[in-house]
Amino acid sequence: MDIETITAAVGGLKYVKNTFSYLHTKTIDSESKKKVEEALEKFGDIQNALYSLREENFSIQTKNEELRKKLSTYENWEEKISSYELTESPGGAIAYYFKDDPQHYACPSCANNKHELHILPNGDCIGQSACPGCKTPFTIS
Repeated sequence: MDIETITAAVGGLKYVKNTFSYLHTKTIDSESKKKVEEALEKFGDIQNALYSLREENFSIQTKNEELRKKLSTYENWEEKISSYELTESPGGAIAYYFKDDPQHYACPSCANNKHELHILPNGDCIGQSACPGCKTPFTIS
């Protein structure tokens, strides 16, 4: 049930409840008043149930949107990481290698743990470098 349907139902019940409230003030005999009071009580219960449904529906819609965003993020990550291949660099480091140009290596720790791609510098004269994200040392060349 969508929020518009629930809102329409609440509005309709409010109208009926107001009509019964009006009848309650105009009814003279006690038997009729008692029946109108019973009806008003039932309408109150129905309204409360609809309010609860509306809140639950809103909560479900919010959670659904959050899950859609997470799924989108996951799908985007899978597309990005598919351009890389886990391999051993010439210096012996295990890192993600970008298959296209510009060719480079990325930190596997950041990629696997945080879904972030940090390009590893080629390093100094002996090939030592560190990930700019997690500072893990690598020997690339």
